[in-house]
Amino acid sequence: MLKAEGIAFRFLPDPLQIKNALELKSGLTAFDGVPVFQEDIERELTKASRTSRGSALSKQIMVGSLEDVLKKMEMNERNSGWDDLIFIPPGKNLSQHINEVSA
Repeated sequence: MLKAEGIAFRFLPDPLQIKNALELKSGLTAFDGVPVFQEDIERELTKASRTSRGSALSKQIMVGSLEDVLKKMEMNERNSGWDDLIFIPPGKNLSQHINEVSA
């Protein structure tokens, strides 16, 4: 069971992500999945570290399919880290999401 409350799932990507993916797809002959852009990840990590007031943030980023993540959460071992995940909806950052959940 997740330790955080108010977990939100959104299966529609942010419109900017769609635009970036379509631009990337237009130049390729084969395309599998939706890309994750490093600049988006780095920007959100920077925002989160500024708002956390010095607390250490894990910068371990793992990308995979939703099915893979759910399977690992279901099969997690004690203290594996898979029991405390937060899914943040596109268009929001960590601090916005936590503030809304806490309110």
